[in-house]
Amino acid sequence: MSLHGFRSEWLQPGDLERLENMRRGFLQAAETKTALADYWGERRDLELYDAFFAERIGQKWDAVLDEVAWRAPEVLQVEVLVDWACGTGIAARRTLKHSKAGRVILFDRSERAMQFARERLLEEWPGVDVVVAQGKAPVSEPGALLLTSHLLNELPDAHLEDRFSVIADWEHLIWVESGTKVTGRKLSGFRDAIRATHNLLAPCPHQEPCSALAHSERDWCHFFAEPDPTMFTDGDVVKLARELGVDLRSLPYSFVCASRSIEPSLRPGSRMLGRPDVRPKFAKAWACDGEGLVQREFRKSVEPELYRAMKKSPERVRDLGSR
Repeated sequence: MSLHGFRSEWLQPGDLERLENMRRGFLQAAETKTALADYWGERRDLELYDAFFAERIGQKWDAVLDEVAWRAPEVLQVEVLVDWACGTGIAARRTLKHSKAGRVILFDRSERAMQFARERLLEEWPGVDVVVAQGKAPVSEPGALLLTSHLLNELPDAHLEDRFSVIADWEHLIWVESGTKVTGRKLSGFRDAIRATHNLLAPCPHQEPCSALAHSERDWCHFFAEPDPTMFTDGDVVKLARELGVDLRSLPYSFVCASRSIEPSLRPGSRMLGRPDVRPKFAKAWACDGEGLVQREFRKSVEPELYRAMKKSPERVRDLGSR
């Protein structure tokens, strides 16, 4: 069941309450900075989460993986994927579309979640060897790609150092977060902490300290994924999102892709952060490069193609060129 296959007749009594409780827990954990308890009480919780919340996370992973494939395709040519805090396995399922990996290792605190994730992976990728791992955290495996996402809203600050050290021990990694100011700045802190040991492959077009952190306390590195347009023509999905207080139009995310052994492409130019401010004759956007974070203006008469892209498909704009 996917989000744009979500139908009201599939819902059972109590399902909306289950989804509301999950969302309330996510928001409360982010506000109170306390660890979120295991919310997979029953298999139905996993089915509902996978159909709605995980599908939205999957759309963010699609955007991330498209950019990684553009900036550093070598990192996706691994044989083993390790999905830590896998939940329903959405990160691994999306990454397999870009990778030739033949083995997936799942880690989660919930045995129920790992078994569900394994089932879903094998449904989509029956030829892949899917392993449900034991232990609290994965041990670094040479050549494997570590995937992890949406942890920082559920993780108290006291646990950050331990989590950072485990993730930093991996040769290749992709870490995706929700794109809020709090999680974005924390992820940038991790990014800066591994500069001495890893090459920064994406989204950064440079290896310097995070420009957003250096610019001001108001800034953070984040982007927006392009929502699936079919969601807006599906009345059941629109109704469900409205009842849950979820804006289907907004898919913010932050991410880091890094490797100890793969050299960065360092494509010239600068990465656009957030959304552009598009006016009738020009557009303004925040651009990040090795020199820092700066707001640039792009005239419609001078750069018509870039202006048109910012207006019609801003989520697809990555490179703003050099200053």
